[in-house]
Amino acid sequence: MKKVSLLIAAGLLLAANAAFADTKIGVLDLNKVLSNDPQVTLLQDQLKKQFEPRNQEIVTAQKNLQNDIDKYNKDSGKIKGNDVKKNQDNIIAEQKKLRDMQASFQHDLTDAQNKSMQTILKRVETVVNKIAADQKYDLVVTKVSTVYNDPKLEITDKVVTELKKEKI
Repeated sequence: MKKVSLLIAAGLLLAANAAFADTKIGVLDLNKVLSNDPQVTLLQDQLKKQFEPRNQEIVTAQKNLQNDIDKYNKDSGKIKGNDVKKNQDNIIAEQKKLRDMQASFQHDLTDAQNKSMQTILKRVETVVNKIAADQKYDLVVTKVSTVYNDPKLEITDKVVTELKKEKI
């Protein structure tokens, strides 16, 4: 019985090995592709330009808040009664407004980055699919999903070259 089981297991291993012998696999280093794609740099510059005025507005609000806090701390011994409460309420309102500005800014920036990245990843996917079809790859995996890969399996440089050929 053991011999039959061993023969069946050996047969299955040989069959699986034969099935994978004709499989052509490519490995893509997506981080390298993105760091070498000129469109990524262009989109980053556009986002920076688009969001810089709002960022400066937040920086100014932070400075104003800090100035108001410093003034309050300096004058707190001289201020009496309702004026103390009024100054505290103003500072609390400024802090809330600043937090809201920061949260809105971060949300809008993240949304814009995600939309830009979707466009870029769609381009990369199109190029990878074209290379895979042209060069008859059966499977393309990302480098981060592999523990080890033979450098001969890398298609990253081919993808980078194709992306650079495209007009932006």
